Amino acid sequence: MSEPRPIIWSREAKADLNRVYDFLAPINLKAAKTCLTTIANTLNLLPSNPQMGRPSRLGGYEREVIIGYGGSGYICTYRVFDNGIIILRVWHQRETR
Repeated sequence: MSEPRPIIWSREAKADLNRVYDFLAPINLKAAKTCLTTIANTLNLLPSNPQMGRPSRLGGYEREVIIGYGGSGYICTYRVFDNGIIILRVWHQRETR
């Protein structure tokens, strides 16, 4: 059995997580922490199931996974390579993209 692929966070995805936290923390610090934990816990499933997301609506080789949180959730785009899974972006479903 092959080794699971590591998760690699792009600079943009890290900035997205910071933006999510900075938006939620002043309103509800516990919710901000829980939100980031929920996102991380879901994405930590990718090494054992890299195809769990659907093909991205952006096209190409990217995939996206919907992470439910609150009354809505977050969309995370990622790409699977032989040597790792790169998390590309994370945004709220209600954000304009």
